[in-house]
Amino acid sequence: MTNGCEFGIESHTHVSPLSIFISDRKGYTTTSIACVLLVTLSLIFSLATLHWISSRAADIQEVADATALAGSNCVSSFVTIVHVLDAFVLSLGLVGMLVYAVGLVAAAVPILNAFSPPLLDVGTQVFVARQRFAQSAYAGIQKFEQALPALIAYNSLSCAYANSSETCPYVGLAVPYPLVSKSSYPALTVSVDSKDLNNAGKQLRDQSKELEALENEMSENKLRAYQADCVDNPHCMRSRSADLAYLDGSYNRTYSYDEWEFEFARQRAESYYAQRQSMEVPKNLSWDEYCRSCARKQFYSYAYKKISAVTCQNDENLFNLPELPHNADSVRGCELYTDKLWPASYEDGQLVAHCSTDYMNALPACYVSLQEIEQGVAKSSSTDAINMSIMGKVASASTNINNGFEYYWKIFQQAARAYAKAQEKAEEVQQKMQEQAETTATAFDKALALIGTGRPHLCPPGAYGCVAFVIRSSELKTPDNLVSSFTSSTQLPGGIALSAATLAPDATDSQNAVLKRTAEEVKKLDFPLVSPVISSLCTLWADLLENYGSLYDHMSSITDGVFGSLSFSGNSKIGMWLKHKLGEVITSFGFEPVDLRLLKPVRVNSQYVLHKAGLSQNDQLRAWIEKMPRDPQTFKKRYLEKLKKFLGDDSFTIAQIPKLGSEESYPIRLDLSFLLEK
Repeated sequence: MTNGCEFGIESHTHVSPLSIFISDRKGYTTTSIACVLLVTLSLIFSLATLHWISSRAADIQEVADATALAGSNCVSSFVTIVHVLDAFVLSLGLVGMLVYAVGLVAAAVPILNAFSPPLLDVGTQVFVARQRFAQSAYAGIQKFEQALPALIAYNSLSCAYANSSETCPYVGLAVPYPLVSKSSYPALTVSVDSKDLNNAGKQLRDQSKELEALENEMSENKLRAYQADCVDNPHCMRSRSADLAYLDGSYNRTYSYDEWEFEFARQRAESYYAQRQSMEVPKNLSWDEYCRSCARKQFYSYAYKKISAVTCQNDENLFNLPELPHNADSVRGCELYTDKLWPASYEDGQLVAHCSTDYMNALPACYVSLQEIEQGVAKSSSTDAINMSIMGKVASASTNINNGFEYYWKIFQQAARAYAKAQEKAEEVQQKMQEQAETTATAFDKALALIGTGRPHLCPPGAYGCVAFVIRSSELKTPDNLVSSFTSSTQLPGGIALSAATLAPDATDSQNAVLKRTAEEVKKLDFPLVSPVISSLCTLWADLLENYGSLYDHMSSITDGVFGSLSFSGNSKIGMWLKHKLGEVITSFGFEPVDLRLLKPVRVNSQYVLHKAGLSQNDQLRAWIEKMPRDPQTFKKRYLEKLKKFLGDDSFTIAQIPKLGSEESYPIRLDLSFLLEK
């Protein structure tokens, strides 16, 4: 048995310091609990104060990021506007070029000649409209670009101010780099003179009219030659060959006009005279008929020789088709008069000419010509005589009355020569037209070069990026609900944050959607200017506008669609060549592809922007921080006045879309009322 404590008297002689917090029974004491509560409360209030300080300190960086993005967003809007305006200028210029192309081709095609003047007039008016629009757009873009730094400053100031509160005011500004524009807009400043194209069109049109008249003359003469050969009125070469020479079958075919050729008539005549020569005999036993028969035989032989010496394949050598003698005078002008065809013998010391050797008393001493007989070198026999009178009557008998083969041969030969003469002139005109068409294509190419090259080279203020400076000017006190016996009141000093943003293409979005909506609106425009052949100028303009970014891919199909409205027939070789050439000029032209991806602002390191601008980060920071005002309202008011000076109060007309065929125009306005609301 023991008395007292388990450890006896000595357990009370040494007391542990932990006994204040831990009881003898292994439990926590009241003091221990109180200390824990005090420490816990102190940590809670300290951490809450720390969180508040950290959050307020980090907020300024978020405001700086938003301020930089707000500045770059203005640059993004400017780039989109410029692309849309350039699309208008380029597409309207191409409308004019396509209208001119159709007008020039029509000028070179006889059946389309009448459409050329109104088409060229429409092309001129479209060029005038394009020039008016380009001038207004250039002036508007320049003003807008000059106002862009002020707009960036105002928008960024407004963004920073919108994130302020009564207890946490911010003053922020986004500075664009470069500070001044380095853009160029060659297409907006180029003036396209349509004088050369109009002159080319007039020359082609005049030559085409001349060619059309010659083609009509050729058609008329070919028809006249065909009718003389194949169509009885009351007779023709075909029917006379059948009746007089008994030709039939392949030697005396009947042809339709479409399959008939000049060579077929020549071959018929060749067969006819060969047959007539072989079958020629006197019609009675009189000396006169015998002499005429001999003369006819020589006439047929002469005609066969002349006609068989010529071929007219592919309408060639039509000028060489012989004109057969038809009276005494024309006999004197051919070989029948000069060739020694007639046998002659001496009778009583006198040289006597006979029409043949059949009834001569002796062998021919020589042969004489009708010229020698007429000159008295030989006299004509009293029986089988030959002289100019007999030969002249033979030539005249069948040529000057409408039942003779030679009557229709004369019509055919005259028509063939007239056809050949017109054809020769037409070839000369075609050669001139070809040269003019080549000159026209060169002028067209030069005009297209002015229209199609020189897309805007954009480097507006803020193209490299925007660097934002945000200042929290006042000190921030710890909220009252965080001040207690455990934490004292603290102050967060003022601070500065730096951020930067630049533009990057967004692959998920495209300005093409903007152009498509714009193209739909263009289709609805009511223009008094109407173009023949081309159904709708507005539709053509809208197609070009919608395909602005990839014209190099779509110009071929658009051009084919425009040229598809032209119908060619007849001799339109030059027109076809010019159509192909102008189409080739358009479709092979090196249209610069335009990146239509929307540019969206993204955050970057400020050194990236300043490095592109060739500037030092420290120098720029120091300079802008020193200039930063502490009153955002005063700063906003200053930049708002600058914006109003450049752009006006409520809206800014950046360009005027001409109403084709009229002096009126549709204004393109930018709504500025949002500036007054901030």
